[in-house]
Amino acid sequence: MIRPRGFLGAALLFFCLAVVGTGCDAGIHLPAVTPTLPPSPPLPTPQRQVVFFLPHQDDELLSMGVFVRELAHSHHDVRLVLYTSGGATGVCAADRRGICQGHNEFRGRTVTQFVALRDSELRHSAAALGVPASKVQAYAPHGIRRLEGTITVDYAAAMLRDYHRRFPTATFVTMSWIDRHPDHAAGGLALRALVREGTIPASHALFALYRRYWAYHYPHQARSIKPQVDQLRVARGYPRSARLFRCTTPACRADLHRAVLAYYPRQLGGSGSGIGRRSARQYLAVTDGDPESLIHGAATGQYPLRASFVGVHAAHGVATFHVRLDVPDFGHYGSDPDRTASARDLAAALHDVKVRYPLPPGTIVVVAARDATGRVVASTRLPLDGTQVDGVIRLPKSTVRITLTTPASDGALPARASAALA
Repeated sequence: MIRPRGFLGAALLFFCLAVVGTGCDAGIHLPAVTPTLPPSPPLPTPQRQVVFFLPHQDDELLSMGVFVRELAHSHHDVRLVLYTSGGATGVCAADRRGICQGHNEFRGRTVTQFVALRDSELRHSAAALGVPASKVQAYAPHGIRRLEGTITVDYAAAMLRDYHRRFPTATFVTMSWIDRHPDHAAGGLALRALVREGTIPASHALFALYRRYWAYHYPHQARSIKPQVDQLRVARGYPRSARLFRCTTPACRADLHRAVLAYYPRQLGGSGSGIGRRSARQYLAVTDGDPESLIHGAATGQYPLRASFVGVHAAHGVATFHVRLDVPDFGHYGSDPDRTASARDLAAALHDVKVRYPLPPGTIVVVAARDATGRVVASTRLPLDGTQVDGVIRLPKSTVRITLTTPASDGALPARASAALA
């Protein structure tokens, strides 16, 4: 007998056996259907003017570096806009007086001095990527720059609207809305919202996916920078077009190396103050060793889910069951050593990290008992627990099968499962 899993399932099964007597397993019918995604549309071609919006000093390099350089060396008018000050980092650890108290060489400096050093690192990095200092600026409405961790979607949207008025035909690039970091996600969610309302054309919106969400192998690096599998917010919408930009020439790798050194102190061969090295040392090492940028478009789709009854026990008018959800195999991003054509399908990337929460927590699934005509004769609504559901349902005498349906979400197609009762 296939038993329901989990505490709830075990309790329900005990109830069924103890109260209504021993029964027999239901015959299980699973449809042999593996949904597939439609072909991904091509990534939109950037306009001549491209404006990158940076949550922090170093995002122009760690997430966008190869893409920034490619555009700058392809005669695009590239501009970088930084929308946080960088003064709230633990490297400074400012007190109420605005004096850095970190246990490092920056202790005793004012936050203003510290931010100036961070901005200098950004300008040196941008120059190495081909963007002059005159085209690097900080967004500071009314002369005030916001600290990290205080960026809202509304604030980011106001910034994007402002720059859209200045550069109405430009391509805008933000971090991806999938990102867990609130400063990163705010930019992506704001740009996505402006695309949806028609303010900015979808063909003028691009998004950089932070490397920790898609890069798999970091040789000799600490576990702390392994991909953050559980942090993927796939339910917010599934990007369908993506392209991986890599350094393919010695000149490109040399430029990226110089950009990395902008965040190293001079005593270690760098051109900066060393703040970036203290705050993102491991990520800088990864970027230096294997520089890549993964850029996706605004076009979204819904990825397929598969629902399966893997445990059903029916007896004396009651059925207990266990249902499992998974994302069918539709790509091999992680197993492609060269990260070539198949690697550019973001859908495959998100699949291969084994998404544990394909639907938002608390999603309600409906299990129904149906008669021979397909009519619903009983139903129950149950909250989804990650990728599984345990439950019990009453079985009127006319019941011949039970079915399950999940709702459509911003990211997932509805999933259906059916189990015929013997």
